[in-house]
Amino acid sequence: VFDFEWGDDFSGARNFSFSKATKEWILWRAADDVLQGADKIEALLAGIPPTVGGIMAQYFYGHDEVGNCVAVHQKVRLCRNDGLFTWKGRIHEDLVPIGATEVFGTADFSVKHTAGAERVRSSSERNLVIAKLEYAEKKSDPRVVFNMANVYLALGKYNEAIKHFLEYVPMSGWDEEKYIAWCRVAHCLQMLEQFDEAANMYLRAVKLKPNYAEAYRGLAHCSVFLGHLGHLDHAEEYFKMTLMKQKPDSVIGWNPFEYEVAPYYELAQVYMHQNKVADALGAVDEYITLSNGKENGQTLRAQILEMKKVSDFRDGYMEKVKELDEKGDVAGLKKFMDALPPENQADPGLSYVRNKHFAKKTSSGRDVAIW
Repeated sequence: VFDFEWGDDFSGARNFSFSKATKEWILWRAADDVLQGADKIEALLAGIPPTVGGIMAQYFYGHDEVGNCVAVHQKVRLCRNDGLFTWKGRIHEDLVPIGATEVFGTADFSVKHTAGAERVRSSSERNLVIAKLEYAEKKSDPRVVFNMANVYLALGKYNEAIKHFLEYVPMSGWDEEKYIAWCRVAHCLQMLEQFDEAANMYLRAVKLKPNYAEAYRGLAHCSVFLGHLGHLDHAEEYFKMTLMKQKPDSVIGWNPFEYEVAPYYELAQVYMHQNKVADALGAVDEYITLSNGKENGQTLRAQILEMKKVSDFRDGYMEKVKELDEKGDVAGLKKFMDALPPENQADPGLSYVRNKHFAKKTSSGRDVAIW
């Protein structure tokens, strides 16, 4: 165990720890990280050509209450101890090559982050202090500006986050990260209830990466909040497109739950509003299966079944009304409709039939018509 004087610089601390390494390869992880597949690493390294200096592995660093992964990306997890890699950045630090070397990815092992929600909240305030220090030193560095924006976003300071994301975009030469920046500007605008402008920002993201899912899901959310029937049709289409899109193939972070699972829940809600009960049930059942039985899926399914019960009852009595109407059994029709529950009496379908058969044909001169 080595002592290191903390100076609000994660890279400084990590580079110090690397300086104490004595073996050919260095593997790093945080105290709240769990290494998965460690037994495969020795065989992996035995087959690495000498031109390769770094190995990237999946980092699963966010999980919901039932264990679904909600944040994953690749990080250089192993590197040769030859001085060709160094840590950069006071905050959200990265292990980057500083010389000629090759890096490749592996699925043989991975790392899972286990920090709890309270740790994440306390880290955000600390991160703001560090991000401000680094921004004061290197505000012309796109990476620093991007980190500054993300810290404000994590704290729910949306106007400040928007300012720095918009500062970052013209500085960046990396389309993947500019895509994320536009999506996060849009998300901030959503949180500020500026849905039209948020949709415009998501469309900017689509222009950069039409094959990525996040912006389509955001457009669907904006359509839901705008609320008109036509917008619900748009929302349905955008959620379907979200489920069709590929996973990111680069080192950017992404949320597999948002790509592969959550859209089924949201699609079920849209189908409910469109009165597409069978489609809603199909979507929510898929969500329950993929989400490991999350409670919100079970709750939504119960609501859809109640809706189906009401819908089936209406279909049943309207079928009977149609049958009596076609037979010309006016007396039987009146008796049947009058016996229906009070909450169904205002049904537009019943009102049409009632007006057809039972509305007054002539006026006494003293009638009041209400439309």
